Amino acid sequence: MNGYTPLALAIAAILSIVIARPLRQRRSGTGVAATTMLSIEQLTSLLARDAVRVVDVRTRDDFNGEQGHLAGAVHLPLEALAARIAELGENRAQAIALICRTDRKSAVAAALLAGHGFTAARAVRRDMTAWRERGLPTTHDLTRH
Repeated sequence: MNGYTPLALAIAAILSIVIARPLRQRRSGTGVAATTMLSIEQLTSLLARDAVRVVDVRTRDDFNGEQGHLAGAVHLPLEALAARIAELGENRAQAIALICRTDRKSAVAAALLAGHGFTAARAVRRDMTAWRERGLPTTHDLTRH
């Protein structure tokens, strides 16, 4: 056994816990992942009080695309989020609403941020799909990349 094998096993074990637990909880409807998603109603309430930072984790094409994005949203694509996490600042307790098209990428982003100590990062349930179904405003303002 070389020196890397125990380290590789430890990393694999940690990753299996970090990835599998939220997925298992989300499927079962219990636990952290199921209770921490924001509804559109909760998000609009937080936005009305200026009490949340919106981070859109879709691709650049989707952010600028047909659905548009929420005014004031910060664009940090999921693929680059880990490398750009410092852009969210030092306040790990800030309320962050993570947006994508349907809540798949935003749920992954929420788990990633939780792993980095962000205690109030939440995916939005059904994300831009639900936002648009309710006729809520979007923008194509490209100044927030």
